[in-house]
Amino acid sequence: MNTLRAIVLVLPTTLAGCVTTPCPAGEQSCGGNCVDLSKDKNNCGGCGTVCPSDTYCSDAHCVCTTGNQTFCDSMCVNLSTDSNNCGGCGMSCRFDQNCAASKCCGTQNANCTNSSDCCSPLNCSNGSCSTCQLAGGSCAVTSDCCGALKCIGGTCSSCRMQGGSCSTILDCCGNITNCYQGTCSSCSTGSCTSSSDCCGSLQCIQGSCSTCSGTFPAYCSQLGGTCWGSGVACNTTVKCPDGSYHGCFSSTQTYNCTTNTCS
Repeated sequence: MNTLRAIVLVLPTTLAGCVTTPCPAGEQSCGGNCVDLSKDKNNCGGCGTVCPSDTYCSDAHCVCTTGNQTFCDSMCVNLSTDSNNCGGCGMSCRFDQNCAASKCCGTQNANCTNSSDCCSPLNCSNGSCSTCQLAGGSCAVTSDCCGALKCIGGTCSSCRMQGGSCSTILDCCGNITNCYQGTCSSCSTGSCTSSSDCCGSLQCIQGSCSTCSGTFPAYCSQLGGTCWGSGVACNTTVKCPDGSYHGCFSSTQTYNCTTNTCS
């Protein structure tokens, strides 16, 4: 009993005499050990912060050993392709997106405003990312092309087909000959073999589409006194007693001023 009392009396004196040696400059005590928090893998930036096996500690941060990866939320990820860390830690893409080149992009059928919203090689068509081709892209059928584009000669084109609206002939596809009254058409306003070749109400007169209408007469007016004299060549022109000039369409006929006929 006396021995125990003596020990109790000695202990405070011993503890009071203990001296704790401070850690060197740049180090900190963690678990009784002096460590450099800026590079200690088991105490990286703080006591007990352990870096994973595929990382090392640098400047008090866990750094991935693989050069193209970044340490995010206890793991190494590639910010250019990771959909949960796209372009930065914690930057998640939508459920219908992938991460490409550090940017979230739409997968097939994802909503889009333009083709830059979609992952390559997808394009934006009618508000959805699609495998369709833009103007200039190759195609087999029109359904291969985006939106209102047409497959013309194996290439997706924005040109208008027969019956399509137009401002100039340049709006129409290559096989279309005219932009007539705002519509792409294969009709003619020039040469013709019959009136069915001509646009609209034009008639085929002497091989040329004309604005003239009615029954084609046997003669024409050299001075344009009648519709048939406009743009249609008269031959063997004669001056009639009334001072008017007339002729015949045929170079082998002569105009008769009395009967108004050619013979």
